[in-house]
Amino acid sequence: MSDSTTNGQRANEALGERMRQAYATGDFSQIERVALDHWTDETEDTFPQSGEVFRGRALAEAMSAAYNEATGTRPTYSLREIRGRGDLWVVEGTIDYGDGTSAESVVIAELRDGKVVRQTDYFASPFDAPEWRRPFRVASGEAG
Repeated sequence: MSDSTTNGQRANEALGERMRQAYATGDFSQIERVALDHWTDETEDTFPQSGEVFRGRALAEAMSAAYNEATGTRPTYSLREIRGRGDLWVVEGTIDYGDGTSAESVVIAELRDGKVVRQTDYFASPFDAPEWRRPFRVASGEAG
């Protein structure tokens, strides 16, 4: 393994730890601040469920700045888990929009040298587990 690969992996691990700390606060402004510190003009963020693609730090910063006023909400985040290694990291948790709406969130981030190259964000509304699956499950949490 070359020194540049080792340095890149160390930078990715450091970013993973910074993100873990930011997400653990639940404060979206802090999460965005840490994330955007590691975005570039080429970073691409995809929301597959709406078909949207966002490219570059400047647009992501502008969207983040407009969010609360545009939506009338101030979401918080409850971190379930961050796991990853090397250039691929996954963040799982729950977004509470502060208006009675919540969404399960999965973020897949691809990193290179401590920078976010590509990110994919999935959002899903909670739902109750169907009764027919009861005999097959080992646990069930209450939905939203």
